[in-house]
Amino acid sequence: MESSVKVSPQRRAIQEAALELVARRGYHGASMSAIAQAVGLSKATLYWHFPSKEELFRSLYEEFVREMLSPLGQVLASEYGAEIKLRRIAEEFLTLAREHAAGMRVLLQLTIQPELAETVARVNSEESGQWVMALAGLFEQIGDPQPASTARLYMAAMDGVAIHVLADPDGAKEEDTIAAITRCFLSPRRE
Repeated sequence: MESSVKVSPQRRAIQEAALELVARRGYHGASMSAIAQAVGLSKATLYWHFPSKEELFRSLYEEFVREMLSPLGQVLASEYGAEIKLRRIAEEFLTLAREHAAGMRVLLQLTIQPELAETVARVNSEESGQWVMALAGLFEQIGDPQPASTARLYMAAMDGVAIHVLADPDGAKEEDTIAAITRCFLSPRRE
């Protein structure tokens, strides 16, 4: 679930400029010319790194998703018990949503671009599949009767919480949210 891909400083600068432009102007307003200008490169050099705008944003989407999930993977790999891991993953997810709000907004914009639909579907399928298996294992350890279904619902709840944090940062109280997640997902199971 972690990426070991090394990104050159120039490539990273291009990606960061592209993220910034999407955040300010939207996907269609972030032209290759504007990105090249923001980084101080010629368009030819930009196209050497990324043969198309779609390729640039595909790479951004893939790397950004994996980068955002990295801290969650660290919790998953920790020595904590299953229940503590599930609670810590929720806490970390809320922290990511708050601390990387601009990046998450861009990620949501990229998710709905038709030009990136194939990449979004592939990355989400790969990442979701791995996370469902990992989370299902944790839910199984705490005695959940349908661990895979609960894992998918837990992931959907995390996505929904992130969207609420983005829409109303002051309205989504972290303590209340974690308490609700604990109640819904970590309380004793009734069949």
